[in-house]
Amino acid sequence: MVCIPAEIAASVAAEAVVAMNTESKVRKAIIDGMDPQEAYLTFGKF
Repeated sequence: MVCIPAEIAASVAAEAVVAMNTESKVRKAIIDGMDPQEAYLTFGKF
């Protein structure tokens, strides 16, 4: 279990949503044929 202080919970949740959306874009790009390294360089995450 992870405990996040209430005063930063909204910020942490927002950052998690951004990370998940970026990961989805990377995954889709790779499935669509983009080289994984290029996907990493394009989106900054893997």
